[in-house]
Formats: sequence, C-alpha cells, structure tokens
Amino acid sequence: MAKNKQRFRSLATRLSFNIVILGTVVFITVLGVNYFLSRSLLEDYVGELARTTAASTVKEIETVFSSVATSADSLAAVVSRADIGEQQIQESIRAFLKINPDIFGMTVALEPNLLHKDIGEFAPYFYRDGDRLGHADLAADDYRYLMWDWYNLPRSMNRAAWTEPYFDEGGGNALMTTYATPLRAGEERRFAGVATADISLGWLQQLIENIHILDSGFGLIVSKEDTIVAHPDSARKMKKLKSTMDSDFIENYWDIYLRSKQAHEATYFNAPCRHKAGDCWIAIKPLLETGWKAVIVIPESELVSDIILMTGEIALVAT
Repeated sequence: MAKNKQRFRSLATRLSFNIVILGTVVFITVLGVNYFLSRSLLEDYVGELARTTAASTVKEIETVFSSVATSADSLAAVVSRADIGEQQIQESIRAFLKINPDIFGMTVALEPNLLHKDIGEFAPYFYRDGDRLGHADLAADDYRYLMWDWYNLPRSMNRAAWTEPYFDEGGGNALMTTYATPLRAGEERRFAGVATADISLGWLQQLIENIHILDSGFGLIVSKEDTIVAHPDSARKMKKLKSTMDSDFIENYWDIYLRSKQAHEATYFNAPCRHKAGDCWIAIKPLLETGWKAVIVIPESELVSDIILMTGEIALVAT
C-alpha cells in the first residue's frame, strides 16, 4: 500500500510538473504570437500613418502652390496684350497681389523692346510689406533681372517653371520660391518676358514644425534639386539632403530616394535613423507640379517600445 501511495505521488508530481511546463510553453507562445502580431499590425498602422501624413502635407502645399500659379498665369494673360501700357501693367500686378494672400510678391519682367517696342528693361516688383505693398525696381543695375533663374528658366524650358528656393536680396529680401510663366509675342509666340509670383517659405517651416508623430517622428520638405527647404532642425535648412547623410545611407538607400522622385505615389521604406539609434520608417511623397518632396520619418524604436509595453501588460494580466 505504501509503495502504491508513493508511486501515485510520484506520478502526480510528474504530471503537475509537465502541466506547469506545458502551461509555460503555451504562455510564452501566446506572448510571442501576440508580440509578432502586434508588431505587424502596428507596422501597418505606422506605415499608413506615415503615408497619410505625407499625402496631407503635400495636399496642403499643392493647394497653395496651385493658387499662386493660377494668379501668375492670369497676370500673364492680361499683360500679354499689345495695347497695355506700363501703368496698366503695374496696376494689374497690384490687383492680383491684393486678391491672393498666399503670394508674397509679383512682377512682370519684359524682354527689352519686344512685347512693347518702346519699353526696354522693365520689371516693377510689388511685395507685401506689413499692411501695405512695397515696390522695388528689378531693372535697376544692382539687381539685373535678366540674369536670374526665375527669368531664364521659362525661356530655356519654353514653359512655366518653379525655381529652387533662394534668398531674394534686393527683391523681396526673403527666402522664397518663384513661379514664372512666359509671356508670348506675335504670331510666332516668341518669348517676351515672364509674369511671376513669389511664395515666402516661412510658412512651410511652420507647417513642418507642426507635424508631431509619436515621440520624435518628424517631417521635412526637399526641393527638386534636393535642397532641404524646411526641417525641424533649422540648421539643416538650405543644405543639400545628401550632405546630411552618412556613407551607409548613401550606399544602401540613396537609390530608393532617387526612384521616389519619379513616383506618383508615396514611397515607403525602412532605413537607419539619423536622429536616434535604430531604424526609421520613411515615407516620401512628391509634389507633382514642382518636383519637391514631403518626407515623413518615424523611429521604429518607438513602435517596438509600445509593443513591449503591451506584451508586458498582457503577461501581468495572465499571471
């Protein structure tokens, strides 16, 4: 009888031990499955968040840029008439500037003695100066408008163009980009000058600073020629994007960035973070009319920390 009791206790002990082991294995398996499923779901969420943020940022910028371009195109149509004089051109510039609050400044810059035979170098510039409109003569010797990109790009490309960001010293005296659309003369439709509209880029910086994703996700705006136009770290503004990257990123990920410049939809990929340890999820969305890009960066470590916290809470509840 004693032997039977001892054998029974031994069997019960082994059974209890096996149940504990099995329960532990099941518990760890459940936690592991939860971790990986949670990670997959959160990665999908963060990916969609990055793409959505990039798309909404692009839409907000494109709305402003489209409005500004329409005003410049309309101004070009008005001043291309052969019977319009200098005073009427200046009045038209002021009128369009007053109508569209997104425009910092506008000018009509003429090819000398072409659209109007009796008008040589002519480029009256009107811009916002507080509550009034300021004026500058871009035909003055200290500016020489015929040498600037905003004048020469539409002439060489034979179409409207957005310039790279620049500091317009002597004109608007601000960091800006310019939309310039060509004027045409005669039946030959010869290049006769440009009508332009400037956007001060300070509002883009504010737009980027208002992007908050998780703890340290952020956005930036990059121009067609890869100049950083707006960044939470203002020290990076007006630097070439590539100059801020390390050799590892350039070697392994720069081609992805270059391909994104040709894409119509957002490009989404994982790469090492530049502002903290670990990897980041990156979404790049092009502004189709300008060639500029909105870039959204979200650290993976913040994603993982949320998953670990969630898994720990499940473990506490289960125990």
